[in-house]
Amino acid sequence: MSGIVDQSADARSKTIGGNFRVRAWITFNGDTNAILANGNISSITDHGGSGDYSINFTNNLVDANYVVSGAVSGNGAGSEDAEITIDTGTAPTTSACKFFVCSGHKPGVVAGAKLNSSRISLMVVR
Repeated sequence: MSGIVDQSADARSKTIGGNFRVRAWITFNGDTNAILANGNISSITDHGGSGDYSINFTNNLVDANYVVSGAVSGNGAGSEDAEITIDTGTAPTTSACKFFVCSGHKPGVVAGAKLNSSRISLMVVR
């Protein structure tokens, strides 16, 4: 599936949440940057170094007041507590969002160290 996700949104989202919808989503391999599946994502930008990426939207969002949520798996050391963190030094825009994949608090792993993952999944809700 690709394209704008909100075209198939259920009418109940308008009633329950004041018209909130998933505006973009992606699953990609953080080791190779290969996009496995997506909706409204044109590309991934790898900023060099481990776990430092941006998602770039095919169609701009109405504003930058959206929520990004996701999951990480298959990244070896630290995989049990990996997390996605929005880059606070680069504000989200209507066309892209920069984020990090970081280790959590697994014993023997430095908390917050950026890392790659073989499977990163994100969704953007607005």
